[in-house]
Parts: sequence; C-alpha cells; structure tokens
Amino acid sequence: MDIKDPQAALVTNFEVLQTILRAQALRAKKALDKPSKSPILSEVRTAELNAFSSKVIEYMQHSPASVETRGSIEKATAALDSQFKLTRLERLQVINLRPDKPVEVHMVVEECPERMTSQQVDDLIQCVTSVLPAPAPRLTASTSLSELAQSR
Repeated sequence: MDIKDPQAALVTNFEVLQTILRAQALRAKKALDKPSKSPILSEVRTAELNAFSSKVIEYMQHSPASVETRGSIEKATAALDSQFKLTRLERLQVINLRPDKPVEVHMVVEECPERMTSQQVDDLIQCVTSVLPAPAPRLTASTSLSELAQSR
C-alpha cells in the first residue's frame, strides 16, 4: 500500500479510540460467528492484535479522548477556526493535547510568538477549557485507586 498524501486523513485521538473499539467488537463477533481455517496462526495474530488494541485503549481511556464526543470536537473545531489562524495539524494537536498553560500552546503552535500575542494564547487556553469536556484524571504514581474511582 502506497501512502499518497500522509496528511489527507488527520484524525483525533477520539476517532482513533472509537475505531479501535469498533474493530475490537467486530473481531470478537467474527470469532464467535465463523472459526478460522488456520486456527493456530489466526489465534496468534488475534492475540497480538488484541494485546496491542488493549494497550492503546488503556492509554486512550486515561486521556481526554475518553470524554470527548463527535459533537464536542465539531464545536471545538468551529470555535478554534473562528477565533484563531491555526493550521489543520495545530488544530488537531490542540484538540488532542488540550494545552492549559502558555508553554504548552507554544509547543503546539509553530512560531507562536510571531503569530499570537500573549492575550491570544490565553484566549486559546480559555477556548479549549470552555468548549471541550473536562479531561479524565491523569494517572500518576501518587494517584490511588480510590481517588480515581471518586473522580469518575
């Protein structure tokens, strides 16, 4: 397979999570409906794919992607497009990473000091925090299971 345009399909972490969840459900349904002709090879491949998918899902469920909806992403995209001159990739990174500090905005927006004033950076942070749903709590070494359960 040749990649003709690597930027043709920029997808958010939310879309990646939804795609993996759908694919995992489809694989589970297929496994029940129709046994494979080559069960050993199929089992190894399926086990590897399930392990990989599970790791990605585990990571994504502790990221902002777990609380986003298609509607919230569309609303954020419209708000960002109407207020800021961001490239498609910058907008994607803002949605995925949700910068909440000026330094994070500077890491996402190329040539940020030349393109945005400090007020615009603050406005972008405010836009992100007001339009997108509150992110899932981040796991740290000090986060206890009870704290995580209470926050959900």
